[in-house]
Amino acid sequence: MRKYKLSNTKVWESGKDESTGNDGSRKGGSESENGAENDGRSDENICEKFFGFFIKFREDLANIIDKNAIDENKGIMKALLLGNREEIDDEEISILKVCGLSHIFAISGLHISILGVGVYRALRKKFMITPSAIFSGLTILLYGIMIGFTVSTMRGVIMFEIYMGAEILGRTYDRINSILCAAIIVGIVYPFGIMGFSYQMSFLATIVCNFVLDIIIEFLKADGTIRRIIFSTMSINMILLLLVADNYYEIPLFASLCNIIIIPFVPFVIGIGFLGLLTFKITFFSKFLFFIGGGLCGLGINILRKIADLSNSRMICGKMSMWQVILVLIILSVYIIVCKYFLMQRENKKIKTRDFNDYKDKRSIRIIKDVTFICVYVLIYFIVSFYGIKNGNCSEGLFMADVGQGYRSEEHTSELQSH
Repeated sequence: MRKYKLSNTKVWESGKDESTGNDGSRKGGSESENGAENDGRSDENICEKFFGFFIKFREDLANIIDKNAIDENKGIMKALLLGNREEIDDEEISILKVCGLSHIFAISGLHISILGVGVYRALRKKFMITPSAIFSGLTILLYGIMIGFTVSTMRGVIMFEIYMGAEILGRTYDRINSILCAAIIVGIVYPFGIMGFSYQMSFLATIVCNFVLDIIIEFLKADGTIRRIIFSTMSINMILLLLVADNYYEIPLFASLCNIIIIPFVPFVIGIGFLGLLTFKITFFSKFLFFIGGGLCGLGINILRKIADLSNSRMICGKMSMWQVILVLIILSVYIIVCKYFLMQRENKKIKTRDFNDYKDKRSIRIIKDVTFICVYVLIYFIVSFYGIKNGNCSEGLFMADVGQGYRSEEHTSELQSH
């Protein structure tokens, strides 16, 4: 085979390729072009190896859970820790949806804060702020890559990285700027996801928890742990109810009750789950941790199963009218503004009297505040589910059954009933 040198590029004219043994297979091809192709392949190989490492690492962590966790609860533990929902029973998924708890499997700020803050605080006992923050931030970034950057995961990772950056620079962590930065970056990565339920729910829940919730809890003076859990859960569900009903045309009536029962134990289960993964070499200790975590998961599923079996556990509200949306927004806005107004009045009174002690409300005032909150809560539920209550036994209706993420089965029935 003859070679001609043209501008530092070797070109094969014809004949048998000496390197491959194929006749004419590289006719007219250039080494420069093949080099570029090889460079592209090398880049692809690097990416494949990089992401393949995390896929393999995730599989190794799943194997640790398989070896140490209880068989009945392996799927739930994998979903909570690794975001892997493939092994969860369909019945369990249905129960969690009916009870308004499917959000606990979304790897978000809760999981990231438990892992990231836990690592950061552990390192701070031995190291300075900068190396501790860098290592913690890197850990969460790699954890996000391993899990996969969904909307909620990406938001949580971005906000945590900003928090670590503030620690390194010695600046105050600003929640508003952090949420705005996360919203912009996630919107750029998922431009069509802005109108999606996951994006809206993730950021609305974050805004409620960081700003609105503080106003309501401070106004109610829910200082005790039990009161704080109850009113926090009811406040979040009350505000997010409009979004849930608008997307799914149904509302879980016992969502607040289920969240009050289950949510306080979720951080504990996630925490001991991560600890069980870290101590997998100490087999008996890791099995003990997964036994506790899995046992709590099983107990929680059994409780939720009883609640889901109750009649009217879900109310089919249908598509809401504009008057419903506007009325709910007005009620929520007025209630939050009134709460803020009384808080400002309380602060002004402290300044005038120079008495900055935070006294408890009288029993009668506390009862009035609690009853008012419950009335607002019930009123919003009633407005959102108005057509579901009004048409509870109509002659013609439409039953929509949620059969998976983004899928529904439709069935026309003689009676529209809430299930």
